[in-house]
Amino acid sequence: MPESADGRSSHLVAVASAVPPHEFKQRDVAAAAHHSFAERYPDFQRLARVFETSVIDRRYAVKPLDWYFQPLGWPERSAAYLGGAIGLALIDTVIYSRSPTHGTAIMERSQAGDVETAKFIGVPLELIAARPPGPLDAQAEALLTPLVEKAALVQSQRSLGAGRGPGDRSLGLRSLRPKSADWRIHSGLGTFLSA
Repeated sequence: MPESADGRSSHLVAVASAVPPHEFKQRDVAAAAHHSFAERYPDFQRLARVFETSVIDRRYAVKPLDWYFQPLGWPERSAAYLGGAIGLALIDTVIYSRSPTHGTAIMERSQAGDVETAKFIGVPLELIAARPPGPLDAQAEALLTPLVEKAALVQSQRSLGAGRGPGDRSLGLRSLRPKSADWRIHSGLGTFLSA
């Protein structure tokens, strides 16, 4: 592990990617640019070839496509850019890098038989009630993993302050849980959890 001059080590905690919320097909961006700039810039046709030769299928932006063609000044455009960059940084560095930590804690509480955690991740209480605390077998863990991952992502989002309200519980989890009805499609879940 690389160390700095003062002996501290550094390492990657997580690797993730995030894109702005608005997705555009390259052909739509090219058409919008042509509509807005072809008559104003005599050399536009020569420059517009970049849309065809760049081999880009889609682009992402922080605002809808028509927003970019509104008569806005630098302050408004810079604010949109910074707002989008900060949002992506939060998503990338806070939510995604915290999810594994939350997932580990949720899995540990699940293995300990914590009822509130079971409710949060969407496991029916009757399946947890008969199960003694302790490690899960490999099949039960495989069945719980998607539920735990979803719950960990929700908890990471909430750790930013989103979703706080009167329904919060002592775990820091709201009574609303992630949609986890898909647990029913796993045959034998009750057998694995109550064994």
